[in-house]
Amino acid sequence: MLVNLFISNFKNKKLLYLLSRVLIIIFVILVIDFFTGIILKNIITRVPDGRYFKLNYSLNKNESDIFIVGSSRGETHFIPKLMQDSLKVSVWNASRGNQGLPYIYSVIISSIERYKPKLIIMTVEKHFFSSELNFESASILEPFFDNKTINNLYKDKLFTKSILLNSNLIKYNSSYFYLLRPLIAKDKDGRSEDLGFNPLYGSFVGKKEDKINEYYSYDLNKESVQLFDQIISEVNAKNINLLLVISPRYNIRFKESSGFDYIKKVCNSYDNVQLLDYSMDKDFIYQDEYFKDVRHLNFKGATLLTNKTIAYIKKSYSMN
Repeated sequence: MLVNLFISNFKNKKLLYLLSRVLIIIFVILVIDFFTGIILKNIITRVPDGRYFKLNYSLNKNESDIFIVGSSRGETHFIPKLMQDSLKVSVWNASRGNQGLPYIYSVIISSIERYKPKLIIMTVEKHFFSSELNFESASILEPFFDNKTINNLYKDKLFTKSILLNSNLIKYNSSYFYLLRPLIAKDKDGRSEDLGFNPLYGSFVGKKEDKINEYYSYDLNKESVQLFDQIISEVNAKNINLLLVISPRYNIRFKESSGFDYIKKVCNSYDNVQLLDYSMDKDFIYQDEYFKDVRHLNFKGATLLTNKTIAYIKKSYSMN
C-alpha cells in the first residue's frame, strides 16, 4: 500500500511538474506575443515609406479629395501629382500590386467611415468576378487586423483565420522583412513623395494583331459579386462619386464579358457610379511606346491615361 501511495504521489508530482512547465511556456509565448505587438505596431506607424507606410496611410490617415484604389494597374497608371496640378485638389493613390476585392473593399470602406472624398477612382477588370476572393494576396492586410473594417471582413469570410489573427506573432508573420526594410533602405517600395504612384519605365516590342475577342463568358463568383455590391452600396449610401476605370492592355481586347455586363448593370443602377473604359481605346492599342508589358503602362502611357482621366473628370464632376 505504501508503494502504491508512493507511485501515486510520484505520478502526481510529475504531472504537476509538466503542467507547470506548459503554463510557463504559454506565459512566455503570451509575453513575447504582447511585446511583439507593441514593438511592431509602433514601427508600422513610423516607417517613412514602403508598402506598410502606404497601407497605414490609406487606411487611417488619407483625407484626399480624390483617391485611387486597385491593383498594380491602378498603382502604375494614375499619377496623383499630375491630377493635383490640373484639378487643384488633393489626390492619393492607394492601389497595391497583386491585390483584389478584399484589399479594395478594406481601403474604400475604412476611408469613407473617416471622411467623405469628392471622388473615388476604382480600377476594375472585365474578368473581375471570374475567380474566388484572394485572401492569400490580401495577407498584407493582416497586420492591420485591429482595423474595424478588416476585422469584420475576416470574421465574415475567414472566421477561423480571424481567431488566429488575434495573435501578434501570427498577425505580423508575413510582414517582418517589408516592415523593417524601409528603416534600412529608403525608397525600395515606392517613394512617399509620389503619393502612392509607382512609375514603370522602359517599353517593349509586342506582337501587333488586329484582333478583338468578342466575348469572354464565365460564371460570376458569388462572393466576389457580393463584396463588390457591398462597396457600391456603402459608397452610394454616403452619396460619394465613384468612377470605375478599365485600363488598356496590349493586344488583349475583350469587347464584352460576363463581368463587364455586370459592371455596366451596376453603373446603370446608380447615378453616382460611372464607368470609364479604356480597353478599346485606339490611343493605346498596339502603341508599344506606352507599355512596359502587356498589362502595364509605362510612365509615358500612365501620363497619357492620367491626362485623359483628368479631362473626363473636368467634364463629368464638380471639384469645388
